[in-house]
Amino acid sequence: AEEFKRIVEHVSNTKHKALLYLTYAAGLRLNELVNLLVKDLHLKKGILEINRPGKEPRFVQLDNTVVQLMDHYIKEYKPIEF
Repeated sequence: AEEFKRIVEHVSNTKHKALLYLTYAAGLRLNELVNLLVKDLHLKKGILEINRPGKEPRFVQLDNTVVQLMDHYIKEYKPIEF
């Protein structure tokens, strides 16, 4: 956790910081991150839905820091996918 904090404290880009936090907090694999859509992020519930081909979706509870960062990122960039 300390190593992660040292890395992200040097990141100033909102998108990069939000995606780093999301990847770390949700334990995402690279292919899961690449295939995420904004609709998979349920910010009001603080849940990320990870859809995997041929498998049941996986749901991950997100902490408030990640929810706030993702909310800020979505409002600033208005992405459809990540």
